[in-house]
Amino acid sequence: MTVARIAWLRDDPGQALPPFTARLPVMDREEMARLRLPSRQRSFVLSRLLLRHLLTTYAGIPPEAQCFTRAASGRLLLAGSGPWEISLSHGGGLVAVMVASAPCGVDIERQRATRITRVAERYFAPAEAEWLRTRDNATAERDFFRLWTLKEACVKALGQGLADNMARLAFTLATSPPTLLAPDHGLQVWQAPLAEAWLAAAVRSAGPVDWACTELSLAAL
Repeated sequence: MTVARIAWLRDDPGQALPPFTARLPVMDREEMARLRLPSRQRSFVLSRLLLRHLLTTYAGIPPEAQCFTRAASGRLLLAGSGPWEISLSHGGGLVAVMVASAPCGVDIERQRATRITRVAERYFAPAEAEWLRTRDNATAERDFFRLWTLKEACVKALGQGLADNMARLAFTLATSPPTLLAPDHGLQVWQAPLAEAWLAAAVRSAGPVDWACTELSLAAL
């Protein structure tokens, strides 16, 4: 059975960043220093700490064995630690990470003002765009981000580009969990609602998946 472990947290802007940065290995701090925007530095630090916590707690990989590299695409990879695959997502003060025993993807998105109809008609499958047109404004916004997070998680699990796969990875939201209309992609998905946000994950697996998700706080790191 494929194992998938997810952890997420809400940032607290009142918490100063330096104490968290100091707990990262030198290689992480050097990578953070190359980021220019303070907001990106903060997201980097929190996502890396959360990922290291998940690897230690749920994958049983000690901190000294947690080495990262990057694919040519820029995707973060876990080097030399057995079968584990990783994925990260952050934005809007939310951070999520995922560790799985198969290629995986995670996405977390806060609901926000978006030109839902225009984006859906351009990038989503026709059936999805039509579904959104039948919803009232509040429900359409919710369902748009449900679909968006599912698509982005799947794209990450497949290791492919987002723009070329938005319509191909079409879902129905009439089932729980949501279902791919074309199940031949070899993906299993999971999704959870958060307060004014959505969290979705996907793994490349033909069989069942043992999913587990934990909300953590900055203090837990």
